Amino acid sequence: MVEAKVKLIGLKSLLFDRYHGNNQAKPEPIEKVYWSRHDEACLPQINLYSSLSAENTKSVAKMFYGKNAKPLSMAVNNWLQIHQEDLILTRNGRPFHRSNFDSDFRIVHHVARLQKGIPNPKVRPLIDAPWECEFDITFNPTPECNWPVMVKMLQQAGMIGLGTYRPLYGTFRVEIEEK
Repeated sequence: MVEAKVKLIGLKSLLFDRYHGNNQAKPEPIEKVYWSRHDEACLPQINLYSSLSAENTKSVAKMFYGKNAKPLSMAVNNWLQIHQEDLILTRNGRPFHRSNFDSDFRIVHHVARLQKGIPNPKVRPLIDAPWECEFDITFNPTPECNWPVMVKMLQQAGMIGLGTYRPLYGTFRVEIEEK
């Protein structure tokens, strides 16, 4: 078993577009950010698991591990424990707080194209790089996924990124300190 502190350091701005459960909803930009119980901007741990192991979207397992993607995804999902449910986003150790939304975030406007070229205007909040988040993990190595492979996968997740419209946004580098 390996225990470690992981720090993600944003190389590109982080773009938010939290889904509200219905495609007709038009939430305000502040509502497109994930907020912790303490009104700190965060990413749910599930977003990092998805970046590592999702089978239905871009993930490290799918993009880098070919035929081994499914067993590797299963190993990550079963044997990697991210201890914090909310991965709090910070800059220089200071969390991005909801009360500072107007000063900490920029609002960007894009036009996505739906089928047949139909324009779909998007208004999204963005945190400029560098941003950071730190969290603790426990990993139980397996024959499918040993500790060096897990470290490499976390680094590769940085190339895919977090948030929406990745990897144009949300890429990061990783620092890992074993306990």
